[in-house]
Amino acid sequence: MQFHVDGELVAEENATVSVRDRGFAYGDGLFETLRAYGGTVFAWERHADRLERGAERLGMADALPPREDLRERLFETLSGNDLDDAYLKLTVSRGVQPGKLTPDPEVDPTVVVQARPLARGGREGDRSTTGRRSSRA
Repeated sequence: MQFHVDGELVAEENATVSVRDRGFAYGDGLFETLRAYGGTVFAWERHADRLERGAERLGMADALPPREDLRERLFETLSGNDLDDAYLKLTVSRGVQPGKLTPDPEVDPTVVVQARPLARGGREGDRSTTGRRSSRA
């Protein structure tokens, strides 16, 4: 699997976040869990609205990348993993800052997108479906 970390697709084994990241050290960040069906991210605008409201409440609204940029990262992650149907998790933290409880006003966020295949079909469907693109051999 490939993850999207701070603007780049990287192999899972190379996907890292600093131990000094406030998301890791203090839980200082936000996330959205999304789904993609047929290569389309379900209810993206509602997820983006919620991310923006959360970033504003955390005092890091100006640091949140534009929603178009975040959306593109989601699609790059889907494409990089050859997925049409997927669970996606978009995480935005305040990033690396000095080790103190009060965050600095200057924010350089860490942005990570994870994806994993989503089986289709609901309760009665075929759970063996992996979410991979149908054109894949």
